[in-house]
Amino acid sequence: MKFLIVALGCLCISLSGLEIDTSFSPDMKGRQLIRTRFNAAENRVEFRKDGASYYQAARTVPAEIPPGSAVTVTAGIDFDDPAGTDAKHTQLRLVFLDAAGKTVFSQGENGKGIPLRHTAGKSENFSCSYRAPANVHSLKVLIKSHVPVTMDVHNIRISVKEPAEAAGVPFTIRSIEPDSIANHSFLNHKPAGKFGWAEVRDGDFVFPNGETVRWFGINLVASRVFDWKSHAEADALAAKLAALGVNMVRLHHLAPGWQQCEPLFTDGTKSTLEFSDRALEKLDYLLAALKKQGIYVTNEIVDASLCPAEGEIPYWSKGKSIHQLKLLMMFDPDVKEYVKRWVRGFYCRPNRYTGIPLIRDPQLACLGIVNEISIGYHNGSLARNLPDRARAILNRQYQADRKRRGLLEQAFDFELREPDSVRYFHDMLQGAFAEWKQFVQGLGYGGVFSGSNFGENFYHHSASAGSGMDFMDAHLYWGFAGYMDGVDAKTRLLPGDRWNDLVKPPYNENAYTKELFARFSMSSLSDMPLVSSEHRTSIADFQRSKYRTAGLPFFATIHAFQEWDGFYVFASQGGNDNRIGHRLDVRFDTAYLATFPLAAYLLRAGVIRPAVQTVYYRLAEEDIFGKPRSPGFYHDGMFSVPEQHKLRMLYPQREAGKKYPGEIPFADAKKLPRYTGDTIGGDTGEFVRNWKKGSFLIRTARVQGVEGFFDAGERFELPDCAFRMESPFGVCFLSAGESEFLAKAPRLLLTAVNSSINSGDINARRKGWSLPGTAPARILPVRGRLELKNGRYDVWSLDENGKRNRRIARNAAGFDFDTGRDRTVWYELARCP
Repeated sequence: MKFLIVALGCLCISLSGLEIDTSFSPDMKGRQLIRTRFNAAENRVEFRKDGASYYQAARTVPAEIPPGSAVTVTAGIDFDDPAGTDAKHTQLRLVFLDAAGKTVFSQGENGKGIPLRHTAGKSENFSCSYRAPANVHSLKVLIKSHVPVTMDVHNIRISVKEPAEAAGVPFTIRSIEPDSIANHSFLNHKPAGKFGWAEVRDGDFVFPNGETVRWFGINLVASRVFDWKSHAEADALAAKLAALGVNMVRLHHLAPGWQQCEPLFTDGTKSTLEFSDRALEKLDYLLAALKKQGIYVTNEIVDASLCPAEGEIPYWSKGKSIHQLKLLMMFDPDVKEYVKRWVRGFYCRPNRYTGIPLIRDPQLACLGIVNEISIGYHNGSLARNLPDRARAILNRQYQADRKRRGLLEQAFDFELREPDSVRYFHDMLQGAFAEWKQFVQGLGYGGVFSGSNFGENFYHHSASAGSGMDFMDAHLYWGFAGYMDGVDAKTRLLPGDRWNDLVKPPYNENAYTKELFARFSMSSLSDMPLVSSEHRTSIADFQRSKYRTAGLPFFATIHAFQEWDGFYVFASQGGNDNRIGHRLDVRFDTAYLATFPLAAYLLRAGVIRPAVQTVYYRLAEEDIFGKPRSPGFYHDGMFSVPEQHKLRMLYPQREAGKKYPGEIPFADAKKLPRYTGDTIGGDTGEFVRNWKKGSFLIRTARVQGVEGFFDAGERFELPDCAFRMESPFGVCFLSAGESEFLAKAPRLLLTAVNSSINSGDINARRKGWSLPGTAPARILPVRGRLELKNGRYDVWSLDENGKRNRRIARNAAGFDFDTGRDRTVWYELARCP
């Protein structure tokens, strides 16, 4: 019988001068031996073959390790396995444990270990390195085998290299105190639905009491809807969102199989019509908590990731993409019946906490028919790849339509190139949108509808612009979303490889990624509200979005200036370990999150005056149907107008017979003289962007400040204050809260941020959309001086809960701010008597 002999010698950890002895002692303290025995005389653990399938020697020791530290376990091993059949079943690894003894790992390192190999009678070193996660309180060294082998293990040791001093300081926005100047829940009426169903009047969302509303929202995606552990935690989430200025939540991707936090279905592989009661209970409570805080919700009538189980629709489930259901429900009668059953099951049951089915609750203020249907058909791919059964149905319906109109028989063109097929596809979608609206209204829904929400030309948006829909929705990702990284090497960068949205030129560069408002403006109609149910400046591989915090104040300002009607940041998802989990994670992107109250205030509080002049572009049929597969926003007027004047598109189906002052045929403005000025601003004079330098200045009665890139010591004079910027980048705005004027407000809020990063090695190679680094998230500093022109103030830095933390200045008409020194993203200024 062979023996597996493991000799575990002295094992030490050095942490900031502290040594922890982890050697195995005769009393076996701290050892975990499975089917092994300790040979004290030889100072080794012996593994014996006894027919079992698992053997282990382990040692657990206390060790508090800073997050992000490089931790390496090394062992000198003499391994006897000349056949090479046993070593692959044996592993050296390290396990991190928290205070409760629960296993914790940095992202992607769970289960990581080093397999062993034959050493031909010599001792060789085997090592495995890890990145320490947060909350490490002890370590377990583990040698395990799933087969008996023979080896000697000598001189096991662990080395810990603490991370270099990280840039910035740890800061996480937590629940914001009700009386904090940073708390913007005063923008919400409570509860949501208080005044009844929102409706559309003169291009605005309006409640029955006459209150006009704009939506500042966030997408709660997949697990984010379900990953709270108690009702108190759900209440805290709702209160935090309201404090950040949120009044709309979009529920998104609740149904996918990769949403493992609380699967929506009892068993989605067997039925997507049998819902998990536990998931519905959590959803019900979250909706009730949001309602109390004045937060409305929206969704599409069918979940964006719904994938029917086998047999629920007459298509093979494994052959479908998640996008196919979006198109099938537009024309296949059997799929329509399935979707109707799903809608009734999901929306029509009473909420156990409000007593009202969501479909009858004015909290569900807006509904889309279908998510991003044109993302699949803008190049014909979704239609082209339809299953044979669906192609036959669509072609049959097309032939019937041609026969009714007295046209010759002609096969439907699934490439969407042939003009009659292009027109029929458009009309089919428009009719289906109206049909679904009528169905949902028949269930008791009294809110407003949009068709779909993604597009790159007027053809994509035209079906949603039909007379049956109430508002427009257009997704807008600025910069370089995940699928864009590195696409365009001609992007304009400032020296030092600096880039953000503010440096984009206000003219047509004929490139997909080089536009700000042109693509969005295609959905800007004269009589329909416009929202973006997905908006984000992403965190790109090239770090072109390193300065992403400048995005929301800029977009909110132009949005209000245009009298557009809301946007929802995408997305609140990622992990729960106080780090920025992936490129679209906002939960722990502290600096970005710190701009939420400011953006909500700019958008919702009447801070920005609407444009004085309106430019109308009249669309012709050719503009819509001429090139249904090509981007349609490469147009000089679409690039320069939105930051100067209000811009509205006149779709022929909505505006036939109507005349507007100064309207211009769209084609006539396609080629205009290139905008040559260094700055561009609105006709109200309240904001200006220096796109050459990449800065944006706001000067209203209630918000004044500047964001972007600066020269050292650069000074910005404003009506009620002045900023002198010492940092090369920052977002710095003074706002008046519930007061009407900065000059008279008893308390002011200074939002001052740079950017957020994770701790640890943030330059490590990442996987997919995941970001490197460890907890906690950190804020990079911004430094400068603020001078006040209308009084003297006591100044405090605010902590992670928005509470006064440290007095920065007393009875001062100006002060130096340094968010790294002061460990804050917000300052409170209290006017002195």
